[in-house]
Amino acid sequence: MSLRTDFHAAFDEVAPSTFGMPERVVRTVAAELPDRRRKDRWFVRLRAPLSLVAVLLLFSIAVGALVGGRVVRDWSAFTRPAPAGPSELAQLETRPLLLPALKAGQDCPETPLNALPGGLFPSGLYGHGPVYVAGGSSVSDAWGTYWYLGAVTTAKVTGLVVVRGRDLYTGQPVVFVGKWASGPVAGTDVVDGKSAEQHTELVLDRRHPPLNTIQAGTVTWGFTAGLAIGSSGASVGRIDTTGSTTEIIVTRSISR
Repeated sequence: MSLRTDFHAAFDEVAPSTFGMPERVVRTVAAELPDRRRKDRWFVRLRAPLSLVAVLLLFSIAVGALVGGRVVRDWSAFTRPAPAGPSELAQLETRPLLLPALKAGQDCPETPLNALPGGLFPSGLYGHGPVYVAGGSSVSDAWGTYWYLGAVTTAKVTGLVVVRGRDLYTGQPVVFVGKWASGPVAGTDVVDGKSAEQHTELVLDRRHPPLNTIQAGTVTWGFTAGLAIGSSGASVGRIDTTGSTTEIIVTRSISR
């Protein structure tokens, strides 16, 4: 025998027996190797679907947000009240203010007085309804002349009344001051000791009448109208309600 063979024989005599363990380990590893390869392949295949699932999930979230936003907007548009049309006041104000005009020397056709149904205001009122005008006293100052008048609305008036006017000869606008004055502001003045804006419209709302003025289905409204210095004192008033239009021509003396 050679020296190498003798050395191995001597080592085997002194070393404990392994009962063939190395050989069994080698065989076991060789047997399990295909399974590990299959597991590795499984993990490799699994990584791709997981990334794809993540992408699809993000895409689904984005689509859901867009669709959800669209649904919310559509629902909001569906439940939002429709834009309101022109208000009742705007509709009355847009009616053309076609008032007669007179030249110097022409006669003024004053509107006759009428008795109000029911016996109220027996002295008579201007107009033929559903809105009437009652005359009153006047006062003048450095600006012009103001008249303290009254308007009477019958039960046929259920909404707004808009009154506008002007001087028949000079074309100067009639202005209104006080509680029911409305519309564009033409100027300011001191009336009854108080600074007041002069408006070009008088607006009465039958749905909010003055207190303690309803009698036999009528409502009485006190108001103040004025004409600047230089006016003739003959004025024409245009009265518009939702269902009617009335013109009243009144000649009033101007006190100085």
